[in-house]
Amino acid sequence: MAELPRGAGLLTENPVNGMPAFYLDDRFFFVPGFPEMAHPMLRRAMERFFPPKEEKIYRKTLTALTRESTLIDVMEQFPDNVELSSLPKLYSDGPRVTISLSSQDEAALEKTWKMLTETLEGRSIPYALGDENSS
Repeated sequence: MAELPRGAGLLTENPVNGMPAFYLDDRFFFVPGFPEMAHPMLRRAMERFFPPKEEKIYRKTLTALTRESTLIDVMEQFPDNVELSSLPKLYSDGPRVTISLSSQDEAALEKTWKMLTETLEGRSIPYALGDENSS
């Protein structure tokens, strides 16, 4: 017995004592503060209201023997639908940068990858596919 806001729905997956929690607008969740109760209720709410997407992500990674700053100009040309991750590293034998590109759009990823590798080759910058620290 409780007074709930208009439009509220119940979350009933409380394995401890069965007391329900509630939600508003399919995105605001009001649950008990004890993890044993809150976690199962929130897990079920996430599955219900925010189901995982089945989107395929394409990714390519390389490590170049250069400083990150030498590639900023080309990185600024990458399209918005291609995600860029750049990790500069400094070793005793010189600088390196690991660049990873990812996208749901395989054609955009391939075009951007080609732009990157052609830039490296045009500037005579050696690179290896993958992250040099991955095993």
